[in-house]
Amino acid sequence: MPCRVEIKPDIADLRSMLEGKIKVQLSTIGTSHDPMGPYLTELSWDHSYPDDLTAGCPAYDSGSTLWVATATFTRLPQNNSDFGEKTASFTVFKPTGGILFEPKEVKYEVFFPRGASNNPGGSVPNWYYYWSQVYSATDMHYVAAANFGRVLAMTNWSYTVAQDKDRIEIGSGHPAAGSQYTVGEYFSGIDCFVASVIHEEKHVYQISSADTLLPTSGSDSFRYGWSWNQATHNHWTKGPDGQWGVAGVDDDNNGTTDDAKTTPPFEPGNGDDVSLDHPIFAWWPNSWPLPNPNNAPHPIESEAVNSADAAVNEDDYADDDWGNPGKQHKTYEKWDD
Repeated sequence: MPCRVEIKPDIADLRSMLEGKIKVQLSTIGTSHDPMGPYLTELSWDHSYPDDLTAGCPAYDSGSTLWVATATFTRLPQNNSDFGEKTASFTVFKPTGGILFEPKEVKYEVFFPRGASNNPGGSVPNWYYYWSQVYSATDMHYVAAANFGRVLAMTNWSYTVAQDKDRIEIGSGHPAAGSQYTVGEYFSGIDCFVASVIHEEKHVYQISSADTLLPTSGSDSFRYGWSWNQATHNHWTKGPDGQWGVAGVDDDNNGTTDDAKTTPPFEPGNGDDVSLDHPIFAWWPNSWPLPNPNNAPHPIESEAVNSADAAVNEDDYADDDWGNPGKQHKTYEKWDD
């Protein structure tokens, strides 16, 4: 960051007198200048003078008639709150010691490069590292392949492999702008990110709530809970005869009568077994009221869209966005607020 000071009148004798006597000081950024900090953001200057008021003394640039000192901060700080408004102060000292002019202060703002991955968290994008400090779910992870977001226990549900039902994956579809499933509210940038996390949190809730509707089991087709996105679902009760399928009949020809083996084809769904599914929307429990509005491709998604829309409005989190580009950056309406 070039720090430029103009001294008037710009005459040779004054320039000679002030050489090495102008001092620039900058606000710290996070743990800057703190060797005991958990993640040191180092400040260095392009030059210093031998008698060193210390580093941060500008050199005269005859091409612009300005005194210029260039500061470089190396490494990003730990916290999203470390960015934002900072202060640069300029002090002029007497050649014989003491202060000639009291410090003059200038405000400026500091941002992180949004698309890079040079944060303390490792390889995740900067936007994810810092925005997830503003809003995060308990078990949330960055996975590029997840696009905007997903919960594997729903998208990858399987009769043979258990999935982590609390894990939320947020992916490389962010930063972005638009409406969820084209029917939700419009969100962009950090607000779109927060809305996506809330959307996926609703799916985690749906999974845990639907699991309670099924018989408990340690070994059969109910062992991993309510099935999602399956051609053959396991959303059944035994019905009046109290047995899976037709009572006393080996409906699936697996050698065991009235059982609910781990994978289809199985006996649940035959005879007088009662479906727990909504008659129109597969995988949506019939005992649950339909979302209002229900205008996404499926009630599962409509409920998640509605949840995000109720919790977030566009620009709710703009004050916490210090990305470049971003909602506090000069490319956006909140610049220099």
